[in-house]
Amino acid sequence: MEKFSQENNIEKELNHLELWREVLSLFGTEDAKEKFIDLCRRYYAYLVKAKAMAGMNERTVEVSESSRAGIHNQIMTTIYSLMTQSKLSQEKKEKLNLLANRHRVAEMIDDVFGPQSPAEKEKTSKMTEAGRFRKGEFD
Repeated sequence: MEKFSQENNIEKELNHLELWREVLSLFGTEDAKEKFIDLCRRYYAYLVKAKAMAGMNERTVEVSESSRAGIHNQIMTTIYSLMTQSKLSQEKKEKLNLLANRHRVAEMIDDVFGPQSPAEKEKTSKMTEAGRFRKGEFD
């Protein structure tokens, strides 16, 4: 019971961006990190496409689901490899253990690459601070 409580606390404290940063910090080279980021971008593109094709014929969706599942498997394998090969502190292991859940990884990728991603929010915030969203400045 105590272990479950500890895991719950860790999960509440971490958001997806923090988990993303933890994962990226485990890569040994920039090249490997960039390949992983590209893989996640491709997965996100499949997520968007699958949502858009929900009303289309089953075969198209089935092909998309199969491709998306293959990429998701590669992402999960990479995360698992990083977690098991790296010498991690107990705290970091507990944080990254949250990513053993495929759904949690998909949510993380959706949050990181989605339209309300941290980068998009920062850009919107800077534009608001600069007054670009004030009435009349779009003309």
